[in-house]
Amino acid sequence: MPTDPSHGWWRFQNKTDGRPADGTFVAQGAGHVGRLYFPLANEGGMLSWTSPLLQGSPAIGHHHYLSPPLTAEDLAHSLVHRDFWMVFSSGEPFSLAGFDPRALASRRITGGPGWFSLTRRSPARGLEATAVLWCPSDLAEPVELMRVTVTNTGASPVRFMPYAAVPLYARSADNVRDHRHVTVLLHRLELLKHGLQVKPTMSFDERGHRLNAMRYAVLGFGPQGAPPAAVWSVEEDFLGSGTFAAPDAVWKRETTPHRPFRSDPGLEAIGAFRFKPCSLAPGRSADFLIVSGATEQNQRIRRWARIFSRPELAGRSLEKTKRYWLADVRPVAFVSDDRNLDSWLTWVSIQPMLRRLYGNSYLPQFDYGRGGRGWRDLWQDCLALLLSDPASVRGILLHNFGGIRIDGSNATIIGKDGSFIADRNSIPRTWMDHGAWPALTTLLYVDQTGDTRFLLEEREYFRDPQIFRCREQDAKWTPAYGNALRMRSGRVYRGTLLEHMIVQHVTAFFNVGEHNQCLLEGADWNDGLDMAAQRGESVAFSAFYAWNFRRLAHWLDRLREEGMDSILLAEELLILLDRLPGARRIAYRSPSAKRAALRRYLEEVARDISGKQHLVKLDALAKDLRAKADAITGEIRRHEWLTDGKRGFFNGYYDNRGRRVEGMRAGRMRMTLTGQVFPIMSGIATEPQVDAVVRCVNAHLRDSGTGGIRLNTDFGSIQPDLGRAFSFAYGEKENGAVFSHMAVMYAYALYLRRRPHDGRRVWQALYRMANDSSVAGIFPCLPEYFNADNRGMYSYLTGSASWLIYLVLTQVCGLRGEKGNWVVDPQLTRDDFGKQKSLTAHFQFAGRSLEVRIENPSNVDAGRYRVKAIRSRGHALAFTERPEGGVTVARSALSALPKAGTHLITVALGV
Repeated sequence: MPTDPSHGWWRFQNKTDGRPADGTFVAQGAGHVGRLYFPLANEGGMLSWTSPLLQGSPAIGHHHYLSPPLTAEDLAHSLVHRDFWMVFSSGEPFSLAGFDPRALASRRITGGPGWFSLTRRSPARGLEATAVLWCPSDLAEPVELMRVTVTNTGASPVRFMPYAAVPLYARSADNVRDHRHVTVLLHRLELLKHGLQVKPTMSFDERGHRLNAMRYAVLGFGPQGAPPAAVWSVEEDFLGSGTFAAPDAVWKRETTPHRPFRSDPGLEAIGAFRFKPCSLAPGRSADFLIVSGATEQNQRIRRWARIFSRPELAGRSLEKTKRYWLADVRPVAFVSDDRNLDSWLTWVSIQPMLRRLYGNSYLPQFDYGRGGRGWRDLWQDCLALLLSDPASVRGILLHNFGGIRIDGSNATIIGKDGSFIADRNSIPRTWMDHGAWPALTTLLYVDQTGDTRFLLEEREYFRDPQIFRCREQDAKWTPAYGNALRMRSGRVYRGTLLEHMIVQHVTAFFNVGEHNQCLLEGADWNDGLDMAAQRGESVAFSAFYAWNFRRLAHWLDRLREEGMDSILLAEELLILLDRLPGARRIAYRSPSAKRAALRRYLEEVARDISGKQHLVKLDALAKDLRAKADAITGEIRRHEWLTDGKRGFFNGYYDNRGRRVEGMRAGRMRMTLTGQVFPIMSGIATEPQVDAVVRCVNAHLRDSGTGGIRLNTDFGSIQPDLGRAFSFAYGEKENGAVFSHMAVMYAYALYLRRRPHDGRRVWQALYRMANDSSVAGIFPCLPEYFNADNRGMYSYLTGSASWLIYLVLTQVCGLRGEKGNWVVDPQLTRDDFGKQKSLTAHFQFAGRSLEVRIENPSNVDAGRYRVKAIRSRGHALAFTERPEGGVTVARSALSALPKAGTHLITVALGV
């Protein structure tokens, strides 16, 4: 049923025209909610954001912030912000940002993907002012625009003096606490016709100073594109004894700076303007535009001045930016009985693009990192792209495989330029789950596209000083070697993508602890389990590897069906493929035997490899991988099933003292969600065990108030033999928060096991929590997690967004690829269909734009209907029944449709 939007301080502006929702929302009084922020970015390089008080930190990189870097904690007390003021002949000036608490009631925010609008009214003056902020998507330029429209809503003419300002920090984020004053002495200012630019002479770094080429500019344009009447270049001159909320220049009605311009003032800069006095008759408006940007090219700043001196171009840019975020970025759209859900999913669907632009940095709560993305991010962010532009995903995936080492570990950070970096903090380590994600995403890509030959593409292996899965360093390695693994002949070695995935999985399989589960090493998906590197084990991700082993074997069978017989593999890898004919078999129930085999392999590949390759029969290789999957499955089923006295669940971990983590301990039930997700997803859990796990999760992890599923129960004490997570306050971050990513994966696992009602309750709880704005305290999005107070934390940049869109389209709606063909296998419940008894999904498949309407006229519940007919353009599409549920439509039937336009396909359900 539709979520009631009546509570909270924002609501969607939903339309009932049957078209996909555009996500536009309206918020009244949002200024009272602390730590709010809204993302503004473009592919031209600008990474910005704004708060309801117009605070923000425009930047183009960690070392190039235009305005001072602000964190979430700064938002509650920092007055630094953009602003626009109107000064009258008498009385207080009017601030558009409105820091005065009396201004809250008059604040109205409207926003949509890619743009943000703040409106304040002054009834006493008969004026309304609206600031619209966006980073133009129609221009490949690193700029942020703020257009201010002032309208006379009264009955009498109004005259005012307009002012505007943007703080100019113009240097690295490092300099906030590292020589902030010294670095401002490096600044050189230049007055421009429309504003100001700052070009530091050098980048300050005591390890080695560098000449600087970056320029930071703020430009102002009055009505008809007129230049400012006066420019303040020094922050101290503009603020005087006041603050950013009440600068002296505005409050004292100054018309020009009180001291002459200096190019080297040795003081913090500001782009502050006074425009010519403005008179407005009743009903008339005036527009002002503030452009903020950073570039190394002076001619680009001149170009910005030329472009935006034409006011009509700003309006066109805004409309093009709105269309871009909805038409080009949003991979999937839905039209259902719940229009609030449709609007919210619009926001969730653009989040993968936001993380692609920002990485894991630049927004206020993401006060770490330098803009790169982590290894998991690379692969999971591709899930949403698979649904909109799988052709572009191919190149991205191929590039990403270059970060895998021959020992099964990988680079953990990928820079914005695509370069591979060992680790964010120069602390080499191995996250034991990292080997599982490339196979997950790649095999989903092959299913969606049918591009089996992609598995045979070749790629280099990453090489740096780290060897033996980052446990040792190669003292002989030098940068001259390069970052690609070489053969002993000196040539770069290249292996198939299939070989890369096999390397990742077999090394994890043999890298086990005393309980024969994969070693936890640096951590797994839960970064907070980072203190059990020696004896810790992850049962959860051992199950994930087992699932991938079976899926890889499945695709080897598929290659055989297409006529392939054998594949070339590196000679050294045969050490770990011990179930091939003639190979020396390793005892899979012996952890020491498995570790010894891995050690032999790691010694062979520590510095380089022979370059010799052997032809391996695909059927024999598939048998080897299935034997490894069976071995993991048997170990987990035999040893990791626990009970709470009434119900059963899986143990997910062992700590650094070799102790089982989950189960009853000192009167407390210890249970993790991660430990349940992957045995269910992988098929290791039997059908009765799945039902038992669901009951246990509901009893121990489900929040009784919100329905959200917590990441773990309260262990009641810190766990120094497991990880830092348990030193966090309970209910926060990785210690028992409602963590969106794992909750969505839990829902995904339940749909895979044909439990749509249980799965729906999980992801719908996230939807309800995110949309209860009075509690969540966030703008529309799926945050990384909800804390102990159910507040949404770390908004926008989360891998859970890709997973949720993928879940709703491919499992809830059941529209997905399988071996390149189109599967229609809906698991929609009566509540999903609602009163209109239908649901429509807009997405891409087989290079065609599809509008698929699933109709359930008899209002039959999930699990009780079947696909009766599929029609396109008045013609029936042939399909075949699937034993596991749903039907398959040949890819050729969709490829036969014209490439142009959107094709309406109707799926009729019945009993």
